[in-house]
Amino acid sequence: MTRSSSPPEPFEADPETLALFVDETREGLARVERLLLAAEQQAAPPDMLSILFRELHTIKGTSAFLALPQVLKLAHTAEDLLGELRELGQAPSAAHLNQLMAVVDLLRQLVQNLRECGDEGDFDVGPLVAELQESAAAVSASGEADSFRAPTQPSAPVPAAPPAVVAPTAPPPPAPAPAPVSPPTAPPVNQRKNAAAFIGGDQGLAAMLGGDEVVPVDDTVRVPVGVLDRLMMLMGELVLARNQTIRLVQAQWNGETALAEACNLLRQVTAEMQEQILKTRMQPVARVLDDLPRLVRDLCRSTGKRVACHIEGATIEIDKALVEAIRDPVIHLVRNAIDHGIEVLDVRLAQRKLASGRLNIRARHESGSIKIEVEDDGRGLDPQRLRDRAVERHIIDAAEGARLTDSEARDLIFRPGFSTADKVSEISGRGVGLDVVLDRALQLGGQVEIDSEPGQGTTVRLTLPLTLAIIPALLVDVRGQRFAIPQNRLLDLAYLPTIEHVRDAEVYRWRGEILPLVRLGNLLKLTGKSPSAGHSIVVVMARQRRYGLVVDGILDTEEIVHRSLHSQLQILCYTGATVLGDGSPVLILDVQGIATMAGIDAAIRAPRTDDPVADKDERTQPFVVFESGDKALLAVPSRMVARLEKVPRQAIEVIGSNEMVQYHGSILPIVRPESVLSIGPPSPDLDEQPLVVFDFGHRVGLAVNKILDIADLTPADEGGESSPFGLGKAVTLGRTVLLLDVYQLVRKAAPGFVFERRREQRNSRLLVVDDSVVMRASLSGFLRTCGFAVVEAASGDAALEELRAQPGRFDGVVTDLEMAGLDGLGLVSVLKREKPELPTFVWTYLDDPAIAPRVLAAGARACVHKLRREELVSALQDSGLGGGRRQTDTGRAG
Repeated sequence: MTRSSSPPEPFEADPETLALFVDETREGLARVERLLLAAEQQAAPPDMLSILFRELHTIKGTSAFLALPQVLKLAHTAEDLLGELRELGQAPSAAHLNQLMAVVDLLRQLVQNLRECGDEGDFDVGPLVAELQESAAAVSASGEADSFRAPTQPSAPVPAAPPAVVAPTAPPPPAPAPAPVSPPTAPPVNQRKNAAAFIGGDQGLAAMLGGDEVVPVDDTVRVPVGVLDRLMMLMGELVLARNQTIRLVQAQWNGETALAEACNLLRQVTAEMQEQILKTRMQPVARVLDDLPRLVRDLCRSTGKRVACHIEGATIEIDKALVEAIRDPVIHLVRNAIDHGIEVLDVRLAQRKLASGRLNIRARHESGSIKIEVEDDGRGLDPQRLRDRAVERHIIDAAEGARLTDSEARDLIFRPGFSTADKVSEISGRGVGLDVVLDRALQLGGQVEIDSEPGQGTTVRLTLPLTLAIIPALLVDVRGQRFAIPQNRLLDLAYLPTIEHVRDAEVYRWRGEILPLVRLGNLLKLTGKSPSAGHSIVVVMARQRRYGLVVDGILDTEEIVHRSLHSQLQILCYTGATVLGDGSPVLILDVQGIATMAGIDAAIRAPRTDDPVADKDERTQPFVVFESGDKALLAVPSRMVARLEKVPRQAIEVIGSNEMVQYHGSILPIVRPESVLSIGPPSPDLDEQPLVVFDFGHRVGLAVNKILDIADLTPADEGGESSPFGLGKAVTLGRTVLLLDVYQLVRKAAPGFVFERRREQRNSRLLVVDDSVVMRASLSGFLRTCGFAVVEAASGDAALEELRAQPGRFDGVVTDLEMAGLDGLGLVSVLKREKPELPTFVWTYLDDPAIAPRVLAAGARACVHKLRREELVSALQDSGLGGGRRQTDTGRAG
């Protein structure tokens, strides 16, 4: 390793770098915790010790870089213990796992203090460090004893899976070193997994985390939450200004084509800006779900129960405000499932159940909402026991309990003060829990549903909107006043000439159900008269109950900005207010509160005779249905559609045989299904051309005659040959519809719709490879100030993919050593074989003097300590690489 005369000095941490360190360390600790939990369940991947070592090595190295002595001491000592275990190929004991779990907890406190106060605080890491040192010494002593009892084996590589590691032939150095490294002709033991990792990444870790590919996220910019909140507020004001502008134009200059086009452009740009700003606030629900395995572990220890926790859908994204808002409700549901639902071991065995209870936690998108399910296979809910318990606690009287149906009895668990616990404990028995879940869900515009079978288990479903700031709503008129109904509560709209009565109650027969009707004007005691002819019905959902709102008129749909009401103005039937484009305030209706005011029990679901969703085929998905050619019905999957547009027919230009239109400052190529399908000519008499716009990296528009519907369709099984441009056929609107394969159609009709963009050639473009966000950002920023163009990659696999995809793009590679998957030494070896002309440089925090010769033998030009960045620049310049201090390329790979 290249050395200078003076020891390396840590850098002074600026607030931005410190924030990066805190975020990165919290994510690393979450991964460590998941591995430790899996190890306790005997479900850890075979290379667990190597993964843990890498994570703590990264924390140790970065904390030394930022001069954080407490974090450094704790992470370094934990790394020593893992290094001893890894050298001997010894699985960690239960005591080791408990110590490492304590390390995770204490490191979390330290980095949390860094986030809040800017320093590590006065936490005493000494006792835990002493315990770890004793454990490391005991492991080392046991390894030395074993070496005297067993004959020494040659240290040649053995073709076995990790964590089998060859014992070192010399005493270990003071600082932990990686497993022995050998020249490229004989890969080191700690690299034997790299052949498999090079092909498929960390297979064991991916399997443990649910089978999802482990992809480091580095193509990001960290923005303060306050900035995002301010952007969201300004976006709301922009939406209001857009609505007001469009209304004014429509009211005063309705015939002006130029103004109409400007309004359309304003609408499109605002919608796209809103979508992009909302994405900046989206975070994976994993920020909540990743904490649950540890919670389950601790609850099992306190209750003596065995529970296997399975989590699905952790990558689903929701608004940041919701991530924090749902944390407590989800924790309540998990605690309730373990404490009240899952039985103790003896009871489960007596009931012929598995010894370990099953707890399934799922998150998924559904109809513009997020649905979180907590399912257990425990004792379930006994309606009679719930009735008796509610009477005991004086929540209801005996007469009311006798009248409750089983469904109503199950809903008693949402009553304040209700609990089935026999005694008060740290976990339950205080009557605070599921009522909090319900109240929080309703405050967020969501709902809670519960299904349970005595002796079989319970499933609680929490349904919430994806975002709370800007929501689509239906505007209705009631006796001259306008109200907004959030669209996530709407099921259907109808117009009835007359209203049916059953036992003097107004009802509406809707899809096999008999729905109660509520006249909104009467309920809100509004003055004025309703129109005498006909009735407009809005079918809404409140918890498990559907009902109809009778309004005087259905006006329009509009995106509204939700504003909370002052505490003195909060009324049961309103969730908030908004301001429309014309400047008038409008109240937002709470369908749950309206049901309560009208005396409709939202916990009871009306009996159904036909449920169109119950037997939905797995292949069923939403399609955009349109008409083309000679009234032929075609459809494309709605998930592939970027936008639905209408452009003036005269705006379409024809160049050669290609049609195109100016679209958002670029040229949009247009294709027609009639050019590849025998469906007749397109309609010639259209003043406005409907377009279905797709985005395959470059936008392309599909010209159609008429957009008809968005419908859930199931491809029918076809015999014989099918169309090369079809996914199958289905039936909708009483007719057969051809389901199009958009990719094949566009490739045939416009084979050149993807244009390769030539990259500007620059000198001295470096690929920086490191799995630490902090170290990668720090080095990349420093190299850019030195005039180098830099592209970043978060792993050796991502770097190799980038290098193979774009040969000749890079002039040099700078890589770390310790990384998941293909590590630095493996990357150097592969590049020496595949790209010997490409200079590769290693920068590492490892202090082992033996590392540098091995790295250089593998093919690297230099090996530099991470605290000596200037030496790295000198090594780059010595190899003929230099920076021109020009505008740099800030792209990222991987």
